[in-house]
Amino acid sequence: MQFNLHPWRYRVRICPGPLRKDGEPVVGLVHAREILLCGTLVARERLEVLLDQLRKLREHHHGPLAPEYLPSFMADMMRQLLSQGGEPALARLDADGAIDAGGAEQLTAEPVGCECGKCGTRYGAHQIATGAPEFRADVGRLVLRRSVECEFCNHVMSWSEGTTGAGNPNGRIMSGPFYSRPHATSPVE
Repeated sequence: MQFNLHPWRYRVRICPGPLRKDGEPVVGLVHAREILLCGTLVARERLEVLLDQLRKLREHHHGPLAPEYLPSFMADMMRQLLSQGGEPALARLDADGAIDAGGAEQLTAEPVGCECGKCGTRYGAHQIATGAPEFRADVGRLVLRRSVECEFCNHVMSWSEGTTGAGNPNGRIMSGPFYSRPHATSPVE
């Protein structure tokens, strides 16, 4: 997860344990181009700490933020957060900077999966929809159409992948990834 404070970009990371600055415990701080959030924070408290760190960074780079500009700054930061999966993605951000797919234990045991290119959520191979092999004349081989619908940023990521001789995915991306949004359905009455 990352945020743009033009012209700088900062990555958000969760520290595995408590943070200290000058020997004192803190819940968030900036180091180099990273915003570090304390690993002992309850996930629902992360948003407030993150927004406070972003505001401090903005003021560090551009000077004090006038009260009349605070709403537009916060709206920009929230738009950036929402484009990366919103508060649920922030709550599930882990120490290596990745967003898990809901904590399913079996995901770590699977050798082949994918990561959403929009928000970084990881998906196991069992969560990827795979079509039947098709011959593509432009590449001269069998390919599979694969996709995953990211429940956190609401994008569908799709791509074409090469196949093994048995018609199984081989991990070589032939085209993509491409991103779209699923069609909205009308509310049930």
